[in-house]
Amino acid sequence: MSGQGDTQSVPRFRRERPDVRRKMLVEAALVCLARDGIGGFTIDRICREAGVSRGLIGHYFGGKDGLLAEVYRGSLYGGVAQRGAGAGQEAEAPEVALMAIVDATFAPDFFDRKMVRVWLALWDEIAGNPALREVHRELYGGYRGRVAEAIAGVAVMRGREVDTAALAQSFVALADGLWLEWSLDETAVDPVRAKAAAVAMLGAHLGPLKV
Repeated sequence: MSGQGDTQSVPRFRRERPDVRRKMLVEAALVCLARDGIGGFTIDRICREAGVSRGLIGHYFGGKDGLLAEVYRGSLYGGVAQRGAGAGQEAEAPEVALMAIVDATFAPDFFDRKMVRVWLALWDEIAGNPALREVHRELYGGYRGRVAEAIAGVAVMRGREVDTAALAQSFVALADGLWLEWSLDETAVDPVRAKAAAVAMLGAHLGPLKV
């Protein structure tokens, strides 16, 4: 977009289905975050990017914070977690279910420079935004729980005594840490090596896992 001010009028809104309008706003919000960080996450900029009237954010999300929570829940962490959990639930063998979550967590499309800027902007916002922090706790708690269930399935099958909750927490923390390291220096780690490190950590407690 050009450097025009936030007060610029937006184009006349096209009639779309409610689900399409919501998606348009979420996608526009992602563009604004990736381009300008949390400072670019304003009602005027988002609506101008989406080409809709500014009242739609309040109508569909209850305000800017509601849209921010939806971006985090549906398009970022929630999407990654749901993709991994969904793949794991479809698998019958415990090890296959666990590796489906690992594969989703370290999928190459997750290592994207645009998403780095969005994630870091939202993680910084979480510290001072109670509503977003609550969404973060919900998502992380749910994801850790699904990882723990997958770990438990492998542990039971192999007769291993494992603190599944602690190992799941370590897995999520390692994944986040490796991703953050990649975001700072792409030469330090890549998706393949990051996944290998996570598999090695799980394997140390559960026995060797097939990559």
